[in-house]
Amino acid sequence: MTITAGPPSAKARGRAQDARAVTFIRFFLRFAEPGAVTVPGSPDPNDEAPWDRDRAHLVLDADPQGRPQLPGTSLAGCLREMVRLADGEETAKELFGCLLPAGSGGTEVDAKASQIRILGSRPVGADGDEITTVPSVVRASTAICRTRGAAKANTLRVEELLPAGSRFEIFLRWDDARQAGLERLLSLLAAWHPLLGRGSSRGRGRCVIEGIYHGKLRLNEPEGLHRWLTASGPALARTVATTEFSDGNLPAGPEPLLQVTITIAGPLRVGTGQPAEAVGDQGQKVAQLFREGGRYILPGTGLKGLLRSRAEFILRSVRVTHAPCMDQRCGKCWPCTVFGHGGGQDPDAVAVGARALVRIPDAPVADPVQVRRQHVAIDRFTGGAHEGLLYTDEVLEGGSFTITVERLADDLGAGSETQIRAVLRLVLNDLHDGIAGIGAGVARGYGSVTVDFADAEARGYLPSARAAQASLAQMAAASTDREVAR
Repeated sequence: MTITAGPPSAKARGRAQDARAVTFIRFFLRFAEPGAVTVPGSPDPNDEAPWDRDRAHLVLDADPQGRPQLPGTSLAGCLREMVRLADGEETAKELFGCLLPAGSGGTEVDAKASQIRILGSRPVGADGDEITTVPSVVRASTAICRTRGAAKANTLRVEELLPAGSRFEIFLRWDDARQAGLERLLSLLAAWHPLLGRGSSRGRGRCVIEGIYHGKLRLNEPEGLHRWLTASGPALARTVATTEFSDGNLPAGPEPLLQVTITIAGPLRVGTGQPAEAVGDQGQKVAQLFREGGRYILPGTGLKGLLRSRAEFILRSVRVTHAPCMDQRCGKCWPCTVFGHGGGQDPDAVAVGARALVRIPDAPVADPVQVRRQHVAIDRFTGGAHEGLLYTDEVLEGGSFTITVERLADDLGAGSETQIRAVLRLVLNDLHDGIAGIGAGVARGYGSVTVDFADAEARGYLPSARAAQASLAQMAAASTDREVAR
């Protein structure tokens, strides 16, 4: 068939009004924090080698070529939530589909399809070109036993993640998109800070958008139809989506619920969990501190666990009902509501487990002062040093970091924001007073910090100690009233 570019006839112009226009959108998504969409791995329980991808319980989701990918299902869910928060549930249903009332679909499935298609993702480098080899990192964490205060047996979790800075090119298709709707979607994308993958409440998966391009392919025009028939895949999207979208009024990012600066007052150690490594010419074995990207990091996993466990102790001490559970699974107590839970033992729950209302990201250490401390085990028989048990730890004896608490839910519930700030203020009091510590070796003098309460109070992030105690008293009184009512 020959396609001519002459002026269309009246009949042809009538058909052109019904012709489809295909809009392609592509944008670059960069991980600002470690994160990924993962699938179950197959670790060997008898393998005692250092952690690597073969020992991970969760590994990166990959495409048929073995490259990490962001599945369309995950992207569609995040995009839908972005539109829902900005423009409401009905708009989200209109753009991304929904279930229909039973029977309204006739003999077909009772559902309405999405207008916007997620065509896929490709890992790219800093220059925007596709890459075939994508570096990954492996992180491990463990639950803490609330009765012993030590690592809980059989709870080691090893996960493969993409490091911060990993970039993906995302492709969308929207048929017959109206200009006003397209511009609105592009403006939402430009201000988007999505959370992708698991572990979002403990410092995983925060992303930013870098570069948005769009273009329209008109199938009633010879050039557009020729391109549609002769190109496909990412190449087609890239040749069509060439117009860059920019918005000069972009928000800086989500406003934190709480932010407080903490200074290291004594030796502090957060290790890698790996065996000590030989360092230097003499091969001295040193247990190293946790680093990422050349910086010392306090992982959000540990910070969230610390804040939660101390909050449980405080609430249990004043007999708040429901009493904080010991296994983080009841789904009814205040810590389960705020920090999330897994297991769903509440018979009234509609789902197994629930995501947290807040998230605690990793905390990089500024101006670190790193030293090595040597220790030796004591022989319990002689009272002297035990032969062959000299060991060396890397520790930090100076520096500061910032604990940030961000909202994960758009509605924390009536009074929840005040309660969260009050309880965390009391937790931070215990850290400042040395009642609790951060990291390893707290029982032997490690982990002491000081908290800058004045700055946090001046910025409205924390209440005063007296106001926090009053809020806690109200929580305890409300619990008593509920018990009496029963």
